[in-house]
Amino acid sequence: MLNGRFPTIFEGASSFVYIDDVGKAHVLAADKGQIGEAYIISERIIAMSEWFSMICQLAGVKGPPVGPRFIGSFFANLGEFVSRVTKKRPLLPKDNVKLMAHGFRVDGSKAVRDLGIEYTPLEEGMRRAITWYWEQGLLKHKPALVREN
Repeated sequence: MLNGRFPTIFEGASSFVYIDDVGKAHVLAADKGQIGEAYIISERIIAMSEWFSMICQLAGVKGPPVGPRFIGSFFANLGEFVSRVTKKRPLLPKDNVKLMAHGFRVDGSKAVRDLGIEYTPLEEGMRRAITWYWEQGLLKHKPALVREN
């Protein structure tokens, strides 16, 4: 999306967590977790349009418009057909469209209560991730937040 490859996004909601918190949760579960218990790691549930908007704002790029879900399904189906011919990964796989449309909403409060994990705020995790993508040479344009530093 930050490279301008998403023509539109569509509504849905999902749970998000910063990747480093997942690693911390594994260590905490090994140290403090109860045998037989499961711990879900999720900082928050957020609308996809809000998530994309945050990313674009941090990077200093204009985000794609929000469109109807059927457009996402159409492009995913077309992309998967083309990928079978070209042998390249589709930009938007059908499973991603289904996940965005139906969402994946989970509650990570048990891990906070039982393990004592302190989640990295989503915005901070996004800053770190965008900076990492820039440092890896995966972004075409220098993100606004990198210019700040």
